[in-house]
Amino acid sequence: MTYLKLTLPALLMSSVLASQAKSEPVFSGNFGLAYNEGSGASSAEDFEVPDRIRFNHRLVADNGITFGTHIDLDDRRTAEEIDEAFVSLSGDFGRIHLGDADESVANVRRPDGFVAGGCAQRSDDGSYQIGSKFRLDGLSLKVGYLGFLDDSKRSALATEDGLGNVVNPASSFDYSLKGLYADARIGYCYDTGRLFPTKLGATFSFTDLGADDSFQNQALPYGLGITGVGYAPGVFINAPTDIRYGNFSVDRTSFGGGLEIVHPFGVTMPRNARSGSLGMPFAQNEVLRINSAILGVNFDFADQDERAEFLTDTPAFGAGSAANVRYDTSFDVKTFGVYAGLQQERHAINGNGVTTSGYLRTTVGYSFVDVEAFDRVQAIGLGGALNINNGNRFSESEGMETFSISAGLSRTKGNLSGGFTVAAQYGGLPLIDYFRPDSTGGGVPLDPEIDVDGDWSFRIGASVRLSF
Repeated sequence: MTYLKLTLPALLMSSVLASQAKSEPVFSGNFGLAYNEGSGASSAEDFEVPDRIRFNHRLVADNGITFGTHIDLDDRRTAEEIDEAFVSLSGDFGRIHLGDADESVANVRRPDGFVAGGCAQRSDDGSYQIGSKFRLDGLSLKVGYLGFLDDSKRSALATEDGLGNVVNPASSFDYSLKGLYADARIGYCYDTGRLFPTKLGATFSFTDLGADDSFQNQALPYGLGITGVGYAPGVFINAPTDIRYGNFSVDRTSFGGGLEIVHPFGVTMPRNARSGSLGMPFAQNEVLRINSAILGVNFDFADQDERAEFLTDTPAFGAGSAANVRYDTSFDVKTFGVYAGLQQERHAINGNGVTTSGYLRTTVGYSFVDVEAFDRVQAIGLGGALNINNGNRFSESEGMETFSISAGLSRTKGNLSGGFTVAAQYGGLPLIDYFRPDSTGGGVPLDPEIDVDGDWSFRIGASVRLSF
C-alpha cells in the first residue's frame, strides 16, 4: 500500500512548490514525511475494518504547509468502491479541501493568506513568498536537428519531343532541406490568483538548412531550351545537345520568434501511480499531471538562395560546342502565424529530489506567407553565339494551415534542468514550389510561377533550462 500512501500527498505538494517553463513545476527543497493512520501506526496490518477502509495521511513540507489525503474505501455494497477522496491543505491561513471522485480538480483560486502556489519564490529562510504578480521565471535553450520527411523538386531548362511539342522541364533535381535549429526562450510567470500560474513565453529561433543534388550525361536529341525568367523570352538551341553535368544547391537561413500563453485549467491526481510508470523512467512516484490551454503567435523571416548550373555540349557548333547555363534565385519569405492547442504535463519525483517531467502537446493554426523572389539566368558559350544575362523580380502571397505535435522528457535538480524533445510539424516552415514557363509562340515572356506548400518536418533536440 506504499504507493497509495505517497501518491496523492506528494502530488499536491508538487503543485504548489515552484514552476518551470510551459507550466512545469520545479520540485525543490526537502520535506518531512509523516503518516497518520488514525491509530498512529503506519503498517498495512493496522487496517482491519471488514467493510470500510479509511486512509488518512499527511505530509509536511519544509515551508510548514501540511498536505493531507483522505480515501474512503466502502465495501458494504455490491462491489468495492471509493466512497470519497479529497486532498487538504492547511496552515496559518486555515484549511481547504480539494477533491473529486475522478481525482481531478480545477485550477482553483488560492485562499487569502496562502503563501505558496502562483508565482511564489523560495526565500533565504526556506519559506515561500508570493511577490510580484509578473516576474521572470526562467531561461532555456534548445538545439537540434531539423529535416523534412519528403523530397522537394526543382526543375530547369526545356526541350522538345520530336513532334515539335515543348517539354518543360527537361531536367529536375530532388532535394530535402535539413540542418540545425536553435530556440532560446524567456519565460515569465503571471499570477492569476490560482494555485497554478499562467506562463508567458517569448521565443527566438534560428534555422540553418541546406540541400543539393546533381546528375551527369543527359541527352536531349531534339534540342535545348533555356527558359527565360519573365524579363525576356527564352532561347531554343535547335540541335542535339548533351548536358554533361547539372548541379543544384539551396541554402536557407531564417530568424523568427513568437509569444505564447500557457494557462493551466485542470490538475489530475494519479491514484495508481507506481515507480517508473507512465513513461517516467528513473522516477519513484508520479505526483502530478497538469492540463493546459495554449495560445500563441509567431513569425519567421527566411532567406533562401538557390543555384542551378549546367555544362552543355552541342556538337553541331564544332570546336565552340560547350556552353554554361546558370540560374540564381533568391527568395525572401515572411511568415506570420497564429495557433492554439492543448498540453498535458506529467511529473514524478524520486527519493533524491530529482524531478522527471514529460509533456505532450498539439497545436493547430494558420499562417500567412509572403514571398519576394529575384531570379537571374546567365548563359554563355557556343563560340560566342550564346550570351544571355537577364533577371526579374516578382512576388506571391498565400495562406496555409499548420499543425504540430511534440513530446519531451526532462530531469530537474534544484533550478537546473536538461532533457530532449521530438516534434513533427506540418506547414511550420513553408516550402516554395517554383516553375519557369516557356515563352508564348509569339515570343512573349511569361513570369515564373510560385506556389507555397506545407510539408511535414521533424525535429530532434536537446534542451537546458535555468529557473529563477
